[in-house]
Amino acid sequence: MSQGERFLDWLKRLQGQKAWTAARAALRRSLAFPPGAYPKAMPYVEPFVEGEGWKREAHYLVAALYA
Repeated sequence: MSQGERFLDWLKRLQGQKAWTAARAALRRSLAFPPGAYPKAMPYVEPFVEGEGWKREAHYLVAALYA
């Protein structure tokens, strides 16, 4: 399973938990900021990001749009 697939799987599993409401709010709010600049969204994305650059930004955008 690739890193991206693990990330999407984790988002799907999070959706069924109580924490999803807070996560969804933080991830959706992060769209108002540059990718990776909203601290409340970081706990949901950073564990799945390796390094910097476009892949990091893509993870933030995918998570926010998924929410």
